Amino acid sequence: MSTRLPSYEELRRDHVFPFNERATGRLLWYVEGPLQENVFVLREDSGPTGLHEPYVQQLIANDAHWHAISKEPLTEPNISSITVKAYALDLYPDDWEESHQRHMDCDSAMSVYERRGGKKTLIECYGEHRPAGHVLLLVNASSQPLITVHDYVTAVHPWSLNLRHEILAVTGEDRDADSKLVLNYGALDSLMITTEDYSNFLHNLPEATGAPDSWFVAPLPEFNHRIE
Repeated sequence: MSTRLPSYEELRRDHVFPFNERATGRLLWYVEGPLQENVFVLREDSGPTGLHEPYVQQLIANDAHWHAISKEPLTEPNISSITVKAYALDLYPDDWEESHQRHMDCDSAMSVYERRGGKKTLIECYGEHRPAGHVLLLVNASSQPLITVHDYVTAVHPWSLNLRHEILAVTGEDRDADSKLVLNYGALDSLMITTEDYSNFLHNLPEATGAPDSWFVAPLPEFNHRIE
């Protein structure tokens, strides 16, 4: 009888950082359009600005041939599932509440609360409703017991494209018109969108102790959070 692999969340609760630097860590991932035109694989031992190859190796009559890393495990240790969120959208409701703190102090009559998870939560202030949470993405293993790079890429790419406008509306768009947007997947369960130049800068920072280099970029902000 086979043993079920743990989920990403189960490993994180045990303070394990699941990642696969030699495969997943080589992805160069633009959030700009179709997968076949925006996902690439960096050559081994190449930095983020180094030589890269298309993730989609060939596309003939809708029959795609994928890069060899597509079959590699997404993480080491292997996982059976992962729940993915957008970093900025996950923070936004609490950022919104914090931005309305001054209103809450001045005129409680204009502030509406409810209990959520045992916590007093602001849900409306001066007629403005608290932002709704975004829909998380559950990625499960498909053809193998473990999640492969391909399972993750093909699920996350359309999902992140659908959220792109919403993420940029929250974080602001202070960037050069020619600057391409890349997916920062350092924390595989909490994705960020950054400019390509900023992403390259982060990759040159020192490695975080006890975690892959990609993990170092995970807690850093996307552009600047904007609460109007």
